[in-house]
Amino acid sequence: MKHTNASNSKTAAHKRRGIGITVKLVAAIVISVAIAGSALLTIVFNQMSQTLLSKSEEMLVTTTDKTLQETKAWMNRTLSMLETQRDTIEYENMDIPEMEAYIKHTAGQNDAYPAGIYVALTDGSLYHASFVPGPDFDALSKSWYQNGIASEDFILGDVYFDEDSQSYVVGASGMLTDGNGAVRGVAAADVYLDSISQIVSNIQIEDTGGIFLVDTRTDAIIGDRNEAVVGKI
Repeated sequence: MKHTNASNSKTAAHKRRGIGITVKLVAAIVISVAIAGSALLTIVFNQMSQTLLSKSEEMLVTTTDKTLQETKAWMNRTLSMLETQRDTIEYENMDIPEMEAYIKHTAGQNDAYPAGIYVALTDGSLYHASFVPGPDFDALSKSWYQNGIASEDFILGDVYFDEDSQSYVVGASGMLTDGNGAVRGVAAADVYLDSISQIVSNIQIEDTGGIFLVDTRTDAIIGDRNEAVVGKI
């Protein structure tokens, strides 16, 4: 009996020792798997985050470039039209009545500047399709005149709000010469920015993203799907 009890005690001790080792091994394996799983999840998450970030950046760059190209194309078409009309006045060397008639003809030809082209001569006289200047109007002091008189090509001026049309416009102007190449004055137009807003309003990035355009000289928003923020700093 004593020998049997001793054997049973030894067997029980061996079992407990075996169970203890098994529990330790299982615990070690579980901990190792948990650590490995966490590490794997971290690596996968980081890789997915980098992939999503790269795709987002690529989408932003692609969308921005596309919008920029569309905006440039729109502006180039507008300025090219203005230069063609200015060049027509120069090439024909139009006198005042001829130029007045031609200026009125340009009104309504282009949605970007519906009022048409207008001209300010070096003596300060202004010729416009619809606007009649008052006695205090000084064309020579206007920024569009000062910009244009210094540039053979049409250039854009500052963005401002036009009360009559309730739209934001930018002045585009360039030097006007006569048939002999002498400076005659400035040809200009008020270019409406509604078309630019239409370009950016159609751009959708993911679910809630979009694009807006800024005049970097004044920090004013010149194009956005929300018209209420156009013109804001």
